Amino acid sequence: MDLMAKKVKEKLMEHLFDNTAKAIAFTLILALLIIFYLSYQGIPLTQTGLWLGILCAVLILRLIIAILAIKSPRRRQFYYWSLVITGFLLGAMLGHFFWSFYWDMSISQRMILLLFFAGLATGSTISMAASPLSYAAFVLPTFLPIIFRFLMDSHDDSRLVAIVLIIFLSYLGVIFNANKKMLRKNIILLAHESELNSQLEQFNQKLSIVSITDELTQLANRRYFQERLIADWIRAKRASLPLTLMIIDIDYFKECNDNYGHLYGDECLKEIAKALTEVVKRQTDLAARYGGDEMVVILYNTSLNDSEQFAMRLKESIDSLNIKNEYSPISNRLTVSIGVANTIPAIDDDYESLFTRADKALYEAKLNGRNCIAISK
Repeated sequence: MDLMAKKVKEKLMEHLFDNTAKAIAFTLILALLIIFYLSYQGIPLTQTGLWLGILCAVLILRLIIAILAIKSPRRRQFYYWSLVITGFLLGAMLGHFFWSFYWDMSISQRMILLLFFAGLATGSTISMAASPLSYAAFVLPTFLPIIFRFLMDSHDDSRLVAIVLIIFLSYLGVIFNANKKMLRKNIILLAHESELNSQLEQFNQKLSIVSITDELTQLANRRYFQERLIADWIRAKRASLPLTLMIIDIDYFKECNDNYGHLYGDECLKEIAKALTEVVKRQTDLAARYGGDEMVVILYNTSLNDSEQFAMRLKESIDSLNIKNEYSPISNRLTVSIGVANTIPAIDDDYESLFTRADKALYEAKLNGRNCIAISK
């Protein structure tokens, strides 16, 4: 059974159990109306009380089964067959009642009782539309004794009623089949809609990630970095916590890119981005590509000393890559310069001031010969 068929079957079972629980009260009300009507017409409760008691017990049992089935999906197959059996008992009791009290009722009383039963049968074409077996197990034991009883009556009118009932049951079968197909079609449509909504949600999530991710390095892109810097700045200001910004610049990357080619340059950026990702592990921190060969790191709630240690680890991680760059005047491998700025945002401070300080620190690192870390004071 494929996944869609399994979902449809589960929904059909849910429909059956849910509507069975709802139909209990209606069935009980009709049964009480039947008893009190016949009592009013002269048939004493002493003759119908036992039947009513057993009927109530069966209805309560069906209600319990339906509730348990809704709460315990794993055992639904067991509850389904329990519902079919109790439905058969319910129908048999209704049919037995009509059979037993047939000669005690007048023609008009029989017709009124038939109206009650017809109402139940018509309602079951909807409440049991999910299960042809449940429908047949209820309707046939109800009406077959009634039809046979009318056929056994010597009056022509009674036999005509039996024929009308056969036609009525046939028509109910057509209605039931239409309801069953409509229910199944609606469930399939809803299942497809749910699946499409799920796929759309996944697509939107992927699209959201793509919209904030740099395609080459898979780091956060510049737009998301700016949004995150503002948000972290506001959070740090409210909580009076330190915030660190690092700007990482690849030394002499243009020479490397021009001489080795853009594909090599792209691979260099990917390797350095991977090193950043391995070092920047906290959910509160962020590594992003700012543009070209510049990358940035935000460290939330990190002291200046810890930020300096972090920058050293990051530089060591990049140095350990040993990426070749023979066109650098300071080394035969790719190196980076890092500018670090740390602050506890004051009320009047602006997030741009932190970026300006980190940028100045990076400029200082370049003035100091590159391949080093500079801390903004």
